[in-house]
Amino acid sequence: MMRVTQEQWSARWESLRNEPLFVTAGAQWRRAPWDIVWRDVPALTSQLRLNSKDLQARLENYLDQSAPARPITLYLHIPFCTLHCTYCAFPKRHYRARQVEEYVALLLREIAYIGQTKFARTANVAAIFFGGGTPGVLQSEQIQAIMGALRKAFTIAPTAEITFESSLDDLNMEKYHAAVTSGINRFSFGVQAFTTDVRQRIGRRDTRESAKRRLSEYVAAGRADIVIDLIYGLPGQTTASIREDVRDAMECGIAGLDLYQLQILPKSILGQQYKRNNLTQDQGALQELFRAATEELEAAAEPISCSHWRTRESERSLYNTLVFAGHDMVALGMACGGRLGCVRFMKPIAPPMYRAAVAQGYRPMAGSLVGAEDAALRRLTSAADRGVIAPRRLDEETNLPMSLFLMPILQCWESRGLVARRGDAYVYTAAGRYAYKAMSRFLQWAFHYLAYDAAAFASDDKDAKHNLTAKNPMSF
Repeated sequence: MMRVTQEQWSARWESLRNEPLFVTAGAQWRRAPWDIVWRDVPALTSQLRLNSKDLQARLENYLDQSAPARPITLYLHIPFCTLHCTYCAFPKRHYRARQVEEYVALLLREIAYIGQTKFARTANVAAIFFGGGTPGVLQSEQIQAIMGALRKAFTIAPTAEITFESSLDDLNMEKYHAAVTSGINRFSFGVQAFTTDVRQRIGRRDTRESAKRRLSEYVAAGRADIVIDLIYGLPGQTTASIREDVRDAMECGIAGLDLYQLQILPKSILGQQYKRNNLTQDQGALQELFRAATEELEAAAEPISCSHWRTRESERSLYNTLVFAGHDMVALGMACGGRLGCVRFMKPIAPPMYRAAVAQGYRPMAGSLVGAEDAALRRLTSAADRGVIAPRRLDEETNLPMSLFLMPILQCWESRGLVARRGDAYVYTAAGRYAYKAMSRFLQWAFHYLAYDAAAFASDDKDAKHNLTAKNPMSF
């Protein structure tokens, strides 16, 4: 792979600095940092699709080599769920005990296959994440069997963060203790809201009191960190109810909390309702909910990213940190994505496809090569996710003049109240954390402009834009 030279970067900077979108730092500014219209522009693709033969050859070659020195992550997908949450559109299958047994058997075969590779034998696993669906549908012996297989296949660091995701409906204390005994040390519960009316509107069956009681039981067990998700923007939610949700979470003694904005996914039940009734999200109401939740969180927790808060030092959110930073991620199971070296890939989505893939070893269904500058981009997006951007430090870490384009952007955002200067770094304010996804997309657009071919941005030829990386020898 050929990297962009500093001369190319500087030459493209002369063009970027005059782009109208760059001059306005990505937005139409109004009176306050909360009153902004972001002008999203699709970023230039920095990936090259691989045909199935080339994809498989690259992955097999990578797995035949010793793993890199830096730690890796494992993701295990359990695509079964007992709930019908109205906001969810993720690929999942309704729980059937026999189907879960068959799936776990396939998963164990896949783990055993990977365990025979030189990559697995030499890798240092720093974080593992059981996601879904909801892994809470697994039985105690299935959880222990999977963890046993992972320990046999990989070297798991003594300090590894091992997270098990679940709904409160599906986990029980027997499963909890079996999971902890097998090495799981962090549980993530998708609470979303405590308020009874709001919970039942999104498809949850229990009440506020029941959710608090069960969550408190897991915290009181004291053998693992407990983190939860809350969503703002749910039907029936008010600023008073979301403040109470945050206070309820803190009363339960949780270690961390993710605060997410409701995403209206077209294929979800809620998305279909919005479409049928021609509804849209009220941005003013979303901002008020976010501000109310943030005010409660600031009084009780510490932000370690734009969406994650912690109440104790043991909570690291390490898996997310490593994935954002571009560390290798071995994806195990169906309907999930991973990354090995410069290859990103997607595992088979349909059960027959996954069954056939496991019979042949470890086979994805699709994949692509990332661009030569992906490591530098990952540094940038990781900093943006944390909400702390230090331009000079990024210059040193990437060996690129990142501050050339970052300083004008950050200075503009500072004047608009989205970031605040602290020493050599710019730290996102509450308004910045609310808008962090739009801000990150703008930073990626500017980075791609400099790292790849700026001329593509002036073209109306979509195919030319999409295929640019494949034709650009600088990128691959």
